[in-house]
Amino acid sequence: MAAILEQALGPERAEPGPTWPLLVLGPVGSGRTALLLRAALAGGGDGPRVLYMAPTAPTRIPNGGGGEHRALQRLELRYPPTLAALTQELAAMATRARPPGLLLVDGLEHYIQWRPNAAARLAAMLLEASRASHPPTPLIASLCLPPVPPHPTGHHVLPILRRYFLAECHLRPTDGTHMGVEVCLIQPGGASRGWRVRFGDQGGISVMARDGDGDGSDGGGGGDGDGGGSLGGDVMLRSLGGW
Repeated sequence: MAAILEQALGPERAEPGPTWPLLVLGPVGSGRTALLLRAALAGGGDGPRVLYMAPTAPTRIPNGGGGEHRALQRLELRYPPTLAALTQELAAMATRARPPGLLLVDGLEHYIQWRPNAAARLAAMLLEASRASHPPTPLIASLCLPPVPPHPTGHHVLPILRRYFLAECHLRPTDGTHMGVEVCLIQPGGASRGWRVRFGDQGGISVMARDGDGDGSDGGGGGDGDGGGSLGGDVMLRSLGGW
């Protein structure tokens, strides 16, 4: 899963590591949806079939770069509005004659409402759905981090999710006007990787590796509808051992 994100941001590693389930974390305005959709369309028309699920439709679908028409044909969009509806969608994955090659679930906070029991239940279902096929379907999910969890026991949610998602991608907004974001990818037993991402006014995405070896790309990605956002979610992430 991390290898898929590395392919989307580039440059790729010579030897991809283990396919850990990946959790994308960031506050409002950090471009979580844009990053997931960029990962979905990485590889152009030759990439895997992708199932993207979210409570609402994204404001913009990015193009797929080279072979963008075929890349978009690989993308199946589903919008289950509730946890019960999402549960049904995940159960139906096991009955598909042709399972997706990549499972993306955006907006976990909407489904779990910062309730620890709901977080554990959904995370377990996501892993079960991803492992129902052979080989297992790579899984990437996103969670919006608020400054303070809206549920009284919400501070337990992220540690619970980390039991299931062993790799993390942290998004930190750096520019509230031009949607600049720092991206940090962390995997078990491996060195972290970092990028600087800027979302253009017309939906483009420019990427530069933090070590200076960027791909300089400008794929037509889209924002997640959040705008520039505040750093409030970063406070919560640091308090739970992130960054």
